Amino acid sequence: MPLAAEFLPPAWPKGGMGQTIWANYAPRSAALRHLHATSRSEVLATPDGDHLRVHWNKGPTPQAPVLVLLHGLTGCAQSAQVLGLAEKGAAVGFTSVRVDLRNALGETPSVGVGHAGRSEDINTILDHVISRAPGRAIALIGYSLGGNVALKALGEMADQARPELAAAVTISVPIDLSAACTAIDAPDNWMFRRYFVTRLKRIVERRQRERRGQYGSIDLRDVDSIREFDGRLVAQLCGFDSAEDYYQRSSALAFIGDIHVPTLLIQAIDDPFVPFGAYENPAISANPAVSLLATRHGGHAGFWARRGTDSDRFWAEHRAIAFCRQRVR
Repeated sequence: MPLAAEFLPPAWPKGGMGQTIWANYAPRSAALRHLHATSRSEVLATPDGDHLRVHWNKGPTPQAPVLVLLHGLTGCAQSAQVLGLAEKGAAVGFTSVRVDLRNALGETPSVGVGHAGRSEDINTILDHVISRAPGRAIALIGYSLGGNVALKALGEMADQARPELAAAVTISVPIDLSAACTAIDAPDNWMFRRYFVTRLKRIVERRQRERRGQYGSIDLRDVDSIREFDGRLVAQLCGFDSAEDYYQRSSALAFIGDIHVPTLLIQAIDDPFVPFGAYENPAISANPAVSLLATRHGGHAGFWARRGTDSDRFWAEHRAIAFCRQRVR
């Protein structure tokens, strides 16, 4: 069901481009650094022989509900948006588990290729959280690519989702991967495309230096678009016929209709990477477990609000925590 939008941007940045860029530079609480420094990390083995890293920050009580937080493309558990959610969650009584997915930019134990369809990793993470915090309610929040992974997993679970999983929120998720890739590879988005492609290639180059043979003889030096990267690396190493096959099999839109866990989708109409048409699909409006909070402005994972709206003006983070808090109760 659609929810009434209430996001009010400042006079600048107001448009999608400005919101997207400014969110990465807007001032953050100095406590975020301490939050990461005081976390406890653990490495999880995945069924296919790979590994994930999670970072635990304890809540105020031994029975505090748990937030599982997922970053976006080329991000990591130390991304400001992820730490911002952890900080806001701690303020209202949550323990947080920040995840380094397989495609994390930072130090990662993973030797595999991360991509938007790795929903099996959500099951590994949930099993770990339940084993360490038995009986405690869990809420899942994912940004961008991490949100697609989460939604796909929730749809695959359908009515067999773990009873501990009480809520999920996604922010700025490319639920139609092909459409989103076309948008980000468009000429108008050349700056963002170059940014992501450069970071993706840097991750691969670093892994090739550190772990010889991890990606075989794949050469990405001439890759200049997300679609090329996905076709050259993700498709070849992860069992897809092509980039388009990867997008079709991994897009969360095909799984949203089967979600049973109360889920909030936060999406800006002016997101420069994610065409809003995917969010008008009947599969979303027909699912009573899924709510869509659509805003006219906000960009991609931006949502920097006008002064006085929230304590730190990161509007989507406050909405996500409020939704999880309400459902966990």
